[in-house]
Amino acid sequence: MGPEKGVTHLATAAVVNALWDLWAKIKNVPVWKLLVDLSPEELVSTIDFRY
Repeated sequence: MGPEKGVTHLATAAVVNALWDLWAKIKNVPVWKLLVDLSPEELVSTIDFRY
C-alpha cells in the first residue's frame, strides 16, 4: 500500500467526477437533477462500488 495509492485514488475520483459532469452536460441538466431523476436501480447500476 504506500503513499502512491492515495494519488491513484484521487486521480480515479477526479475521472469519475468528470464523467458525471460530462453525462449531465450532455443531458443539459445539473448533476443533482441527473441523480434525482435516476431510478434506484439505474443509480445502483451506474455506481462503481469497487472505487
